[in-house]
Amino acid sequence: MHCERITLVLCSYNLYSSFQKVDSEFQKAGIVYEVKAFNDKQKEAQVVRGMTAQKVVRIPQKIRYQGVNFSVTAIADKAFYKNKKLEKVEIGSSVRTIGSRAFYQTKKLKFIDIRSKKLKSVGKAAFIGIQKQAKIKVPRNKKAVYVNGIMEI
Repeated sequence: MHCERITLVLCSYNLYSSFQKVDSEFQKAGIVYEVKAFNDKQKEAQVVRGMTAQKVVRIPQKIRYQGVNFSVTAIADKAFYKNKKLEKVEIGSSVRTIGSRAFYQTKKLKFIDIRSKKLKSVGKAAFIGIQKQAKIKVPRNKKAVYVNGIMEI
């Protein structure tokens, strides 16, 4: 009878997934993410850094980790700072901010595909030092705002 009570207690604890603990930093597909928000209303992560050996990076709209779907809402300051290999980056549709110097002096970066229509800010010097002839693809209805914001920095 004592064992049955323990089993019931463990089962009832598992039903309350809102108490789930998630590591604050994790890696998926060569990108290191950090949990920014984890509560009933928000589950958000940001890109903290990329691994240096990748030529192409795809920052997804959502990332699944430990059974939880996180919206990827930011690229942190210096996330790909002076990356020597990166040539192409695809930024997912849920990204709202790109930190300062996020792609600074990433000299081989020649193609940037920004899929987000929610981008609110691009940090200082975020794209300084990429290839001079780099192509930047943005949503059609955001072109003027995004290109001006990126070029001013």
